[in-house]
Amino acid sequence: MGDPVIEESYGTDRDIVYTSLDPREALERQLADVDHSPELTLRRWGEATSGATTDAEIRIAFNALGGNLWDPVEGTSWRHWAEWFHRRLREAVTTPGTVLSDQQLPDQYTWRRRSTTPLALTDEELLMYLAMQAHGTRIDHWLAAGPATGRRLYLLLESDDELGEVSDLTDEDMYGDQDIITSRTSGRVGLRLSRTLTSDGMRALVQGLHIAEPVDDPRAEAWRRRWPALSAALGGYFSDGPHLDPDPQQRLMLFTESPAFLDRLAAEGDELLTLDDAALHAAVVALGCFVEPPHLRLWLTWMFWRIRTFDWSERPVQ
Repeated sequence: MGDPVIEESYGTDRDIVYTSLDPREALERQLADVDHSPELTLRRWGEATSGATTDAEIRIAFNALGGNLWDPVEGTSWRHWAEWFHRRLREAVTTPGTVLSDQQLPDQYTWRRRSTTPLALTDEELLMYLAMQAHGTRIDHWLAAGPATGRRLYLLLESDDELGEVSDLTDEDMYGDQDIITSRTSGRVGLRLSRTLTSDGMRALVQGLHIAEPVDDPRAEAWRRRWPALSAALGGYFSDGPHLDPDPQQRLMLFTESPAFLDRLAAEGDELLTLDDAALHAAVVALGCFVEPPHLRLWLTWMFWRIRTFDWSERPVQ
């Protein structure tokens, strides 16, 4: 017999109504659903996993209750995730105040609030030349540094020419379409670089580029200097592009970045979250991020929680 909380969070048609930005949000939505009983889920989970001692046994129990994942929901270990899941269910039952309200987690929402004029990646050598002209010392230091500095680098390039537009968007309609509210022209470009080891040493590769906001918040440069890991992560993985999808991009970051970098990211994230809501949103934009849900603070909080709670150092082993 399946369990509704598990089925609707992680099942075949998981999260079909809300399309949550990550697995934690998907679970929290179902725990908050008045038609669901966290107490019943806790009992079913306890019975299904009683005596389970291996990752494979936990996964079998999870799928028997309606889950539809092969790899662990979070991190590299089914057992580790199962321990946390049991604690969260017990907390929801014993401390109902930890279950989110409608005000904390919006019903249906739009996470993409801006779009940019598409730019074609037509000449990587030219882009790297321009990047080195503007940021050569920084790129060289990044290439020579250890894994703690991150595998991505996010840079802003300036041009006197108008290269495209940044547009504000309406909420998504029932078909997922959005209209443009206002647009502003810009000669600035956000550039995502990654690094890879070649026979000639560490080399920078262009991962993508997009039109950037034409005018910075007055605090933007100070934020980027203060939080280099956040800039590398939010700009390097969540800046604009045709394939931006928050959940896969976050998992890519978690599984490819070093533990040392992720630790730095979470520490900087703690400082970021001390900002009030308006400043938090302005900082996220300044750091290059195009994921802007109304519950932005929760999305970021869960990102840093995820780093600290689970092991991401290697792909899951069955």
